[in-house]
Amino acid sequence: MRLTLYSFLLLIYSSVLCVAEVSQKEKDHGQVYGWGMLLCYDFLHPSNGQDFLGRDYAIFSWIQGYISGKNVYSSYDANVESISKDEQIVIIKTYCEEHGRDRIAIAAEYLYEELYKKFKQEK
Repeated sequence: MRLTLYSFLLLIYSSVLCVAEVSQKEKDHGQVYGWGMLLCYDFLHPSNGQDFLGRDYAIFSWIQGYISGKNVYSSYDANVESISKDEQIVIIKTYCEEHGRDRIAIAAEYLYEELYKKFKQEK
């Protein structure tokens, strides 16, 4: 398959737009890779033909890894067991419904804060 000059320029332009679209919230949380860069809207409205269960499992695993990584370097601990996994999924989906333009990494940060609040209340 051969790319025309127009297709090549469109590809470059699209790539620049993707890199340029970083909100201040994302800048505050450092470099994020993988599923964390997915927009909340795209998480809630996946394109046709995707394996929803596998994709959602991969995204939720990414979120759990993000929280574990934050716990290593944070001054406080967000206990992932303070809120059930089902409740965590509801929190992420509710956040994404209200903030469709945010990325999954920002939703994960919100969940992290919620876990910490809940854990702190239980102490």
